[in-house]
Amino acid sequence: MHLARKSVETLLALIESSGQVVTKEDLMATVWPDRIVDEANLAQNIAVIRKAIGAAHGEPGQIETFPGRGYRILGPITLLQEAGKVALESSGEAQAPAPARRPILVLGALGGLIVLLGVGAVLLLRPGAPSSLGELHRIPVTRLAGKQFQPAVTADGATVAFVWEQEDAETAGIWIQAAGENSPRRISIEEARHSSPAWSPDGRRLAYLRFKGSEGSIVVATLEPRRERVVASVFPGRYGILNRHLDWSPDGRHLVIDDAEAAGKPFGIFIVSLDTGQKTRLTWPPDNIIGDIDPRFSPDGSTISFVRAFHRAHQELCVVPTAGGKMVQLTSDIRQVSGQDWMPDGR
Repeated sequence: MHLARKSVETLLALIESSGQVVTKEDLMATVWPDRIVDEANLAQNIAVIRKAIGAAHGEPGQIETFPGRGYRILGPITLLQEAGKVALESSGEAQAPAPARRPILVLGALGGLIVLLGVGAVLLLRPGAPSSLGELHRIPVTRLAGKQFQPAVTADGATVAFVWEQEDAETAGIWIQAAGENSPRRISIEEARHSSPAWSPDGRRLAYLRFKGSEGSIVVATLEPRRERVVASVFPGRYGILNRHLDWSPDGRHLVIDDAEAAGKPFGIFIVSLDTGQKTRLTWPPDNIIGDIDPRFSPDGSTISFVRAFHRAHQELCVVPTAGGKMVQLTSDIRQVSGQDWMPDGR
């Protein structure tokens, strides 16, 4: 059965979070990033996908409805490959079609079979561009029930910290997984919602956010022995913004965070002293936007990059000097920016 493009994009958004509830807001922002649409459009897409898959209750591929929240697709889901053709784009110059592969989604061993032709299969090749990263490989780190997100890696690449939201849990903790270990270790102590782990430069401490009731805090934890220290108070929510909100300075003396001074105010970028907890504001976004989020120190610590979120479907990448000064907007794409970071050479 052929599916319209928006139906396919809705299906892919559900598959990317297979087994997890995807909110209606996140689905609509993903499928219609440049438009404001009614929930009826999303409901229509879900109905079309359900008909195409034909999965019965409890079978792989079934899309469950969570009233007032969103939808979840059941797994297991496997991505196979079938020979096909796709056009390659290269720096605006036309290229002849070249052999490629098109994905086939298999929803469980006996589930429905949907062929997705060309979706996500356009390759952008830029001949002559530097390839400082070389060939990339994806290596699974965790295979845990529930949702793991906001990963942070130590400077030596040996340990990953992440947020683990376990199935049907109302809280999310901070966990670490070290190379050679068979299972992760929990670092956060209190039962609360946690976010945004950030390693100290020496990899001995971990900073993160903790939200409990009407309180929000920056917490710094030592690993051996496991202790927590509250550095400063922060606004007690992030409105479902999934970007990482915290980073540690290369000199180890400061943190940078996105924070709001009061409800209804946009988020700005703040430097936080680890010694005193004092916060120094660096950016002042307009009042009518979400604000500035997802801050990162440059490798030399002189600059902070961040995302200016005009709304959920429009973000731009910006930088500001760590010592304060003029903000510079680097992009004008009117797109979603789900994350960003610096290359090791700082360029």
